[in-house]
Amino acid sequence: MVLQRGRPDTIWGWSDPGDTVRVQIGESTAIGASGPDRRWQVKIQPPAPGGPYIVKITGHQSAELHNVLVGDVWLCGGQSNMGLILRFTKNADEEIKAANYPDIRFFTVGGHPAYHHVDVIDGDWRVVSPETASWISAVGYYFARKVELEMHIPIGLVVDSVGGTPAEAWASADALRPLHDFDVPLAELDRLKAENAPEYGNYIMHWYDRYDTGQKNNWAAPDYDDSAWRSVPIPGGFAELGVPDTPATCSIDHVQP
Repeated sequence: MVLQRGRPDTIWGWSDPGDTVRVQIGESTAIGASGPDRRWQVKIQPPAPGGPYIVKITGHQSAELHNVLVGDVWLCGGQSNMGLILRFTKNADEEIKAANYPDIRFFTVGGHPAYHHVDVIDGDWRVVSPETASWISAVGYYFARKVELEMHIPIGLVVDSVGGTPAEAWASADALRPLHDFDVPLAELDRLKAENAPEYGNYIMHWYDRYDTGQKNNWAAPDYDDSAWRSVPIPGGFAELGVPDTPATCSIDHVQP
C-alpha cells in the first residue's frame, strides 16, 4: 500500500479492551490503547517518501505489513467515467502490456450497499503491472502515471466510484438532515435500519418483500400448483380477471403462440 507523506497517518484496528498497541514505521513510533469497544487508533508521522518500509504493529497480537511505500494518496471518486477500467479503453492491450509501474499502487473499494456505518470494506492493494493493470480505473491510471513521472514519488489510488450515483449518495445521513430535502428517504432508511432489513441498496426490493404475493407464495417454484388460475387471452383486459383496469401487479405464467 501507499501511505500519505508529510502528515500523520491514521492507523487503527481492534484488540482486547485496554490493550496497549505500538505501531512503528521506520524510525517513527506511536502508541495507543484499545477502548471498551476494542477499537484502537494512532496517528503516526511517516518516514521520508519512498520505501519499501515495514509497518510493525505489536500488542496482545502482532502483525507486520510489508512493501509499504510513502508518497501521495489520491481518492478517485465518481461515477462510471471514473470506474471504467483500463481494459475497456482505446489501445488497452498496448497500455496494459507496458504498465510496469511498481511505485503506483491502487485499491479498488468493493461495492456494497450499507444502511449504517461500515468499519471494514472489501478490496486489496495492488501494484500496477501488466498482470493487474486491466482492472485499474483508466482515469486513475493515466493520472497516476503522469504525476508519478513528474513528482518522482510513489502514488497510491483509492478508487471509490459507482456508476449513476447522485452526489447525496456519497454524503452521510448527518450531513443531509439539516437540508430537509431528504427527510422522506432518510426516514425510510431509519426504519429499515431499525428493522435490520436486508441491505439491498434500493427501496423497491423492500416493497417486494412486504407486498409481492408471488414471492410470498413462491409462485416461481417448479412444483407450484397453478391449476386454479384463470387463463386470459392476450391481448385482453384485466377486467376478465375481475380486477381493476390498472392493478398494482400482475404475473404472466406462460405465453402460448
